[in-house]
Amino acid sequence: MNSNTSQQQPNGPNSGDGGADERTPLVTNAASSLGNMGNLHGITTNDAGKPYYEDDRAWVRWPMNFLHLTWQTLSSNYVNVLLVFVPAGIILGAMDMDPTAVFVVNFMAIVPLAALLSFATEELSAKLGQTIGGLMNATFGNAVELIVSIVALRKGEIRIVQSSMLGSILSNILLVLGCCFIASGIRRDESRFNETVASTMSSLMAVAATSLIIPATLYASLTKSEESADKNILFLSRGTAIIMLILYCLYLYFQLKSHAQLFDAEAQEGNEGGEAEEPQILGPVPAGICLVIVTVLVAVCAEYLVDS
Repeated sequence: MNSNTSQQQPNGPNSGDGGADERTPLVTNAASSLGNMGNLHGITTNDAGKPYYEDDRAWVRWPMNFLHLTWQTLSSNYVNVLLVFVPAGIILGAMDMDPTAVFVVNFMAIVPLAALLSFATEELSAKLGQTIGGLMNATFGNAVELIVSIVALRKGEIRIVQSSMLGSILSNILLVLGCCFIASGIRRDESRFNETVASTMSSLMAVAATSLIIPATLYASLTKSEESADKNILFLSRGTAIIMLILYCLYLYFQLKSHAQLFDAEAQEGNEGGEAEEPQILGPVPAGICLVIVTVLVAVCAEYLVDS
């Protein structure tokens, strides 16, 4: 037994510890390679250990930065997996396929585009300050409904415009407001509101509701044969729309300029829970580019949606 053991030991250049010396580098290299695979070393970082989107070479940094920002944007929301319907909807609409298929696919495509539009608007408004950011949120907050309504008006689809407006009003007044009441009532027995802001919002809602009800009531009460009455109602409807647009601009001035401290205090009270702010992903230029691209895609999908 001892003689056989002594004959088997001198196999390496060294005696005794030759087996350990031979195996140790292999184990170390395997562990280091596994660690590098776990950190994706060599795929996302350069030789200096910096990410490729921070590389000193412009021809490497720009495309990798584009890919990095694109991935960060697409992974910001789970609903973005539905973006596969965007090219499918455009292709089906361009090829004049079955109207039902075109409608369903483009409807599914608008859902993630609306989420991306909201994401890009929030990223851009966070970089541009409170006034311009609030104006961006007010402008692009209902961009999808606005684009669909404009396309439908161009096609003469008045019922689609009316249904879109009615659905947006009911969802914001009933669904969104009711969900806010339920969410606030789960943790608090009593909710507090800013009286000035609440009364201002209530007054604006009353004016908007009255402006929509009066032309519709007059049109329903008059006979269809009176052409002069129809012209007068059309004039009243257009005048009401102009007045509502002026009131909306005045409300934006009230919220963002003259009485901004009321809304700032309300926002600060809402953030007293100590929740950390989410880090910003996109800068002003990438967010603006994303906003333009998504708006164009929404317009194209809305065009095929209304045509179907």
